[in-house]
This record gives sequence, C-alpha cells and structure tokens, in this order.
Amino acid sequence: MRLEQIERSGARFALNEITGEMIEFVTGRVGTCCRTLIRGDSARPTVLCTLLFDQASIAENWQPLSNCEAVTRYKRLTGDTFSSVLAECITCQRM
Repeated sequence: MRLEQIERSGARFALNEITGEMIEFVTGRVGTCCRTLIRGDSARPTVLCTLLFDQASIAENWQPLSNCEAVTRYKRLTGDTFSSVLAECITCQRM
C-alpha cells in the first residue's frame, strides 16, 4: 500500500516492511504529511542498496499499524514512554 492510501483509511501509523521505517501521520495538513518515528534502513543508502528492492517496490510496501503495535515498536527501539499514544492504547495498558 502507498502512504496516501493508508492515510485515507484513517490509520494513524504506518510501517514499511522492507525498510523498517515507522511513521505517524500528522493531522490537519493537506496531502500525506508524516513524522518519522523509526528511521529504518532508508536513512542509510548503503544498507538500502543491499536490500535488492527498487524505490517503487519500497514505496508500495507500507502497511497500516495499530496504535498498540506502534507503541510497542517505538518503546523497543527508544525506551521512550511515547505518552501521547499510550493514552489511546487502553487495551495494551491493561495487559
């Protein structure tokens, strides 16, 4: 899926399964506008080249991500509490 499609579906987060990049959509702006939460391999061109995928394939490989999964991945990487999302993830807080 492309980011534009995911944004239209109403998802708040997306993950590129090829590069590992995770983003949060920024509301109130026209078109796809996002904030990178986990940079992934796309930030390192030498790593990206070894993936053997062209840019078009990478652009098509975004998937929507639930708030709970986004919190889990972000915490695992940074150790940050990511408190702005935790308030919206009641199910995960109960576990």
